[in-house]
Amino acid sequence: MSKDIAPLLQTLCWPLVVGVIVIWLHDPIGRLIRAIAKRVEDGDSFEAGSSGVKLTSTQPRLATPSETPIEKAVEHRSKHISPVYLLHRARRDQKLDKDDHEYYRLVIWIDSDDPDFLSKVEEVTYYLHSTFKDPIRLVSNSDDGFALKTAAWGQFLLSAAVKMRDGKTTYNIERYLNF
Repeated sequence: MSKDIAPLLQTLCWPLVVGVIVIWLHDPIGRLIRAIAKRVEDGDSFEAGSSGVKLTSTQPRLATPSETPIEKAVEHRSKHISPVYLLHRARRDQKLDKDDHEYYRLVIWIDSDDPDFLSKVEEVTYYLHSTFKDPIRLVSNSDDGFALKTAAWGQFLLSAAVKMRDGKTTYNIERYLNF
């Protein structure tokens, strides 16, 4: 009977060993498969057959400026950030203190790295913390960067909707007001 079990154990041993190796190396194997898939998507040829596996580059792999990490980061950043941003200034004003809260005078405004951007803005709607009296404030005066002047006693996340004169575009931006 033991002679009948030995071939069975030998037959089951190899799949078991291969299974343990695959489980143990599943992360590196997955990375290898993704790397091969990426190279094939980029135009490299891939052949697998009885003679083995062959991955051949069809193009020279010289780095172009757009492939450098810095260029990629700048390109990614420019695609995913708004052309407008919020700024703020806070100044402590003890005359406003009440109910054990230290109050600050705030000036909040928008700015852009594009010198022509602000001239294209129609209005800015500021969304203050819900504890404010009138937490939604509309500013349409462009003379001072659509500045909002108010007072606050606590830090909060400010949101603003920047509506453009074209009537189609609105930029939603945020800034954490700390003071």
